[in-house]
Amino acid sequence: MNRFSLSVCLVSPLLALGCAEKVVSGEGYELSEVENDGESLDGDDEDSETEDTGTDEADDESDDSGEPEEDPIDERTYAQQLVVSMLMPGVFNPDNYEEMKTTSLLLVDWVRDGTEVTWTEELCHISSTEAHGAQTSFPSAFVSSMPIRENTATLSAAEVGADFRVDTFVNVDGASLDNPSTDSLPSSEGDGRLRDQDSDGQPGVTVHIDAGWPATGDVYLAQRSVYSYEGLVVDHDRVEAYVDYSQEQSIIGSSNSVLTLREVIPVPNPDPTTSYVIFQEVEAGTSCGDIKRDRDELF
Repeated sequence: MNRFSLSVCLVSPLLALGCAEKVVSGEGYELSEVENDGESLDGDDEDSETEDTGTDEADDESDDSGEPEEDPIDERTYAQQLVVSMLMPGVFNPDNYEEMKTTSLLLVDWVRDGTEVTWTEELCHISSTEAHGAQTSFPSAFVSSMPIRENTATLSAAEVGADFRVDTFVNVDGASLDNPSTDSLPSSEGDGRLRDQDSDGQPGVTVHIDAGWPATGDVYLAQRSVYSYEGLVVDHDRVEAYVDYSQEQSIIGSSNSVLTLREVIPVPNPDPTTSYVIFQEVEAGTSCGDIKRDRDELF
């Protein structure tokens, strides 16, 4: 496949911006102020202190057992909004960068044991903003084929205002790699590591690009996304964090050869506030449809 190699300005985000003639990027996100700072996530401390009837006897019985009290298991349902920002160079002017923000809505089952959190997430919806007149969209098969993934986080304390940290994790789509973090992505259709994840008869996963005539069609690719989160428990029912994000893609083919004549390599936005994640508690039984409908109120 004939591809155009971009300049040395794409070696790293900082170097890229140092070389760039023009960068168009929106404002970052400011994490919410912490409310009820220091309050326990395991319940209302004031209520437990004022409800004294029968507690002394119960405490004595607990103490006599000789077994340490265990942290309560906290199970909740959250809606998650994940926003990641990349800078896209122009196809014919690689020193001209425009921001593309990709927003994912997810349904989360959250389990907290003390200061350790484990959650599973189901992708409900994904969309991107336009960059350089090109709009990327994601077919319904792309969304429905995303596996339910499990992640873990650590809190600095089981209280509001605690630090929330998620160590680096890697998602690979459109390929099956022995080592998802370091193995190279497939680069040709004959690579046995490719998989038709969205079951549309094309290798990898399919996204749709609309850049006007004649550059419109589907692109088939494998991709690796790398994340880490660092933020705060801003209230009993809400967690917010900044996201350190990078992405690697390997284009395997397309329905329109014009889309693969020139390779455009995005770089992460060096403004750390432009990529972020929000977890907002919702009622048990909430569906993906509910999250998509109520996104403006939730986030």
